[in-house]
Amino acid sequence: LISFHERPLALVAQSVFNGYSLAGKVISIELLDNFDADALRPYHDSAFVFPVSDVVSKSDILDIFDPYLSLHVDPKTCVSVNRDTSIATVHGFCTRMHAQLADRHVNGLYMGGTELMLRHRLSDLTLPKESRVFVSNVGDDIVCTDLYEIFKEFKKGKPMQVVIKRAKRYALVGYTAD
Repeated sequence: LISFHERPLALVAQSVFNGYSLAGKVISIELLDNFDADALRPYHDSAFVFPVSDVVSKSDILDIFDPYLSLHVDPKTCVSVNRDTSIATVHGFCTRMHAQLADRHVNGLYMGGTELMLRHRLSDLTLPKESRVFVSNVGDDIVCTDLYEIFKEFKKGKPMQVVIKRAKRYALVGYTAD
């Protein structure tokens, strides 16, 4: 974290250094207004990403979160994916600020036929029942992208999630509330 006393200097630093590579990682510079010093404290909680479709791998999730994770975190253990619940758990954020930046980056990101949600409590990952559509008898050749294409005209600007439960041959298509 670099603190500038004048905003014009911060803008120059952002325009010059954004995208440079340092120690194998690409530098991304964001300007933070009304900075909270508590955001620099270590962050030990996990983040939960939902829904993770069958085509999304652990390495795909790791690629998204890599800029926000500590350099000391083991890439083999910092991401776990539960295929039964379609939830990925990510841990190893450098600070609370890094978790907040990941939050801004991941929410609404389209991957594997669905728009991802990142939450810091598991209870925040469920969709209201009135915003879910149950699709039965889903064949092995159907992927999340297929269902997304069918239902996207009904989403009306809201994030949409598609989860396929292969073992039980059904899918849920959900729209988040306003």
